[in-house]
This record gives sequence, structure tokens and C-alpha cells, in this order.
Amino acid sequence: MLKTLEKKWKINKALPERFFKEHKNISRIFLQLLFNRTVFSIKDSRKKREEKIRNFLYPSYEDLFDPVGIKDLTKATKRIQQAIKHKEPIAIFGDYDADGVTASSVVYEMFNFFGIKPLVYIPHREKEGYGLNSEAIKRIASKKIKLLVTVDCGIRNFKEIEEANKLGIDVIITDHHEPSSRIPKAFAVINPKRKDCKYQFDQLAGVGVAFKLAQGVIRLFQSKDKGEVFLKWLLDLVAIGTIADCVPLIGENRTLAKFGLIVFSKTRRIGIIELKRRAKNGNGSDLDFFIIPRINAVGRLDHADLAFLLLTTQSKIEAFKIVNRVEDLNIKRREVTDRILKEAREEIESFLDDKNIIILANKDWPSSVLGIVAGRLAEEYKRPVLIVEKGIEFSKGSGRSYKGFDINESLQSMSHLFEKVGGHKQAVGFTYRTKNHEIIKSQLIENTDNVIVGSIEDFYEIDVEIKPEEISPLFYKELQNFAPFGKSNPTPTFLMEKVNITSKRLVGSNNHLKMNLEKNNKKFEGIAFGKGEWDNNLQEGDKVDIIFKIEENKFFGFPSIQLRILDLNLSNG
Repeated sequence: MLKTLEKKWKINKALPERFFKEHKNISRIFLQLLFNRTVFSIKDSRKKREEKIRNFLYPSYEDLFDPVGIKDLTKATKRIQQAIKHKEPIAIFGDYDADGVTASSVVYEMFNFFGIKPLVYIPHREKEGYGLNSEAIKRIASKKIKLLVTVDCGIRNFKEIEEANKLGIDVIITDHHEPSSRIPKAFAVINPKRKDCKYQFDQLAGVGVAFKLAQGVIRLFQSKDKGEVFLKWLLDLVAIGTIADCVPLIGENRTLAKFGLIVFSKTRRIGIIELKRRAKNGNGSDLDFFIIPRINAVGRLDHADLAFLLLTTQSKIEAFKIVNRVEDLNIKRREVTDRILKEAREEIESFLDDKNIIILANKDWPSSVLGIVAGRLAEEYKRPVLIVEKGIEFSKGSGRSYKGFDINESLQSMSHLFEKVGGHKQAVGFTYRTKNHEIIKSQLIENTDNVIVGSIEDFYEIDVEIKPEEISPLFYKELQNFAPFGKSNPTPTFLMEKVNITSKRLVGSNNHLKMNLEKNNKKFEGIAFGKGEWDNNLQEGDKVDIIFKIEENKFFGFPSIQLRILDLNLSNG
């Protein structure tokens, strides 16, 4: 039997038969998909299940929770109302990734709505790093700022908040990162993850929290109709930041992203319109693979102020110039990333069998792209990875985990060796004194001695087996009710057995394998991206079991159903 990948196949547990009888108005495939995504529980009453299914497939903007339920939000809105009324100097402190830049833009446009032009301060990734810093606070104070609103940061900046307080600046923190056991002594701290916050949804991205603040302020000032129209036009920004930050696309995130994508398709933002116009193959509407990487590339290789201007400019000439620069930076980002990946792989091969964790450091690897590199290597080598830019005095890097290993907890256990360290189970960023490199490396290797990498089973999770006659343009259209896809709501993966390969050919410089497939007189086009090596092991006429995603191929402008093949086996019998 041909097994093209090391990953095993695991099909989800089938929903008990009685549920299909109780919900005859929903196809078996869709009901199984809903169950797999825990949209409903088998313990739910039939009425409750129907309500949950309806809310998931057809979310309503009006069902978003009242923002005043977030701890300190009302206090913050009243302070902002005072600042607007008295025309106080206001500043926004953001972050350099897509979530932080969109959150900065949301709050900036909220103030613009009232005729206020706040100072926007986004730190330089390399020179300042993440979060508030003392020098930035001093510079902001020198501008006579009386109110500072942070977005996507601040929840652990205790010292910097104290400094701002001493300089007479009221700080409103809006953040979504995990708080520590104590809360900074800011004027207001808006974070749904606070243990004393009773808000109904605590998984918002930074831009989602910023949008909640905007909702609260707008509703405090304005009549509902005018204010709500303004808020809805902010949703394109909310969709970009929410999808970019890989938060679970459930609950409010799903609603914000779904309606945000609708607004994005009609966006009035001149910079985004220009960026979409430049899109290769007409995929400018594809946030994951076109828009978001370019926004992030700016913060990685230049200053994120440029990305902020891209989102907020009112000038077509300026937008044209910005997009030219963004495209150049994105090309450079790909080139730098590819170089580091090549060099890292060469080094890894010399020791891989001896270690359960990969730790690499190099003075020529810019830390701004190391998160991308670490993520790819962790997936490729199936173990935790730390990649470091090694400096003379300080070294800075990123780590990505694999499966169940908590990389943040492992680094936090030796936090005394780091200048800065923070993140979550799957991703971490850090800075340490270079003289500590070897002790950190040896301690991490010791921490993972008992982690048996092979015991973390790697598999493709299959949603459901599907029959060829169940796949149609109408089926694909209805499947889009599950979108947007992302964390906690992945694109469905299907299994079809004993499919005949009627023809095949290599495409894309022989990197991809395109196949014509047939079963039960139903014909399909299939594409296996990056799997050109399969060609030597397959023959026309072979019967194969395939796992795949269903997508729409818009090549040459004529949409058709295409199976994106993830893996395959030669069929038994």
C-alpha cells in the first residue's frame, strides 16, 4: 500500500442515528459537521440544538453582547467622553502586527468620528519590542497627552503604567492577552480575560476589544442609527485583525468576522482598495494569503506606522505609494524567510535524532521573521522549535510548539533567565542576555527529555465520509454557511474511498499533481499542492482513498468544483 505521508487518518466519531431522524431538514453531512464543531451537544434538547444550529449558521449582528458587560468599559467611556468634551490631547498606543494595527485604526477612527485627531504611537518591532516602554511614555508625556488608550497590549506593563500615572496621564488599557494574578493600576483595564470580568465571551482579539470600546463610546454619545452605521463600517478592520490573530472563530468572533468580511468586500478604505487591485490571480479578497501577510510584513521589516497609514489614508496618491512599498517589503519578507529556513534545515539535520526540541541561534537571522520560521519548522519536524537572533549583549527570538507541549510554560519556569518572555501554549516571544544562551538551551533540552515526540500522534482529522453524488455546486454554496473558517471551525475535511484516477499530470514547475478522478460515473478535478513526488508512485487507473477539502476553482474566471487533496492511499481490494 502506498502511504504518501506520515500522518495517520482519524475520522470523527459518527453522530448517533437518532439525531439524523430528529433533524431531517438538515443533511447528514452538515449535521455531522455541526456536531464535530461542538455547535451542539448530544445532551441538548431538540429545541436547544435547533437554536444553536440556527445561531451558528445564520449569526445576527444584533445578537452581539452589550459592551457595558465588560469590566471597566463604562468607566472608560465616561473618561473618553470627558476628554472629547474638553478637547484634551489624546494618544493611542498600539502594536505592530495586523491585530494591533487594525485595533489602532478602529480607536483612531472612533475619535475621528467626534472630530478628534489623536496621536497614534506604534512601537518599532526591533528597536522597542512589544508593549509599552519607558521612553515611549516620556515621549507621549512631552506632547502634553492627558489620556492614553492602549490597544492589543498593556495588561502586563505594570512599571510603565505607574510611570504614566506619575506623569499625569490617565491610561485606559484595552487588551486580550492573559492577565497575571494582578492588574495594572491604570484608570481602566478592559480585558474580557480578567478573572473579575463577567462578560459572556472572553476570546476576542485585540481589535475585537477595541471595537467593543468604540461601541460603548458611540452609543454613549450618538443616536442609534447614525452611530450604528459608523460602527458597521469598522467591521472590515475587525475581520482583518480577528482572522489575523487566529482567535477561535466561534461566538462573537464568528459574528464579527462574518459580517466584517461582507464589509471588506465593499470596503471604502482607499489603501485596501488599492491593495486588492494589485492582487495576483484576483485573490485580493483572500485575507489569509494576501492581505494579512502584507500588513504583517510591514511591521516585520519596516515600521508598522506604514500599515496604519495604509488602513486610514484618504489619499489615492498616498495609497498607491504605500502599496508599492508594502509589495516590496512582502517580497523581501519571503526572501529572508526562505533563506533562514534553508540554513536552519541544514543545521537541524546534523542533530535532529538526538533532541526533542530544536533550538537554533544565528546573528544573521532577523528576529522579525523568526515566528514564521519557527512555526514552519515545528510543523515540519513535529517538535517544539526556538529560533533566535543572537546579539552581542542581548538575543531575541520566537518559539512555536507542536501539539500538546506548552512552550510558554516551559520558558516561564525559567523566567529569571529572560529579560522578557510571554505568549501562550503554542507560541512565545522572548529576549535574554546572550551570556545566558547555553544555560537556557541546556535547561530546555532537560525540560523536554521526558517528552517522547513520537508519542504525540500526528494525524489528519476527517470530518465525514462523503459520496460522490453528494458533491455539487449547490452543496458547495451551502457549505459556505459554515464560513468563515479558522481556529475551532476548520475547513471541513472529507473522505472518499475507491476513487479512480483517470488521468494525471504535473503542474506548477512539477511541484503540484493535478488529477482527473471518477467514481460512480461522477467526475471531479483534484489538485495536490506541493505533492509532485506522488506522480512516480501512482498510475492512471489506480483506485485510491482520498482525504480532501472542497473548494471553488476560479481559474480563467469560470468557477468549478475542485477537490484539494491532502493525502491518499491505494485502495484495498
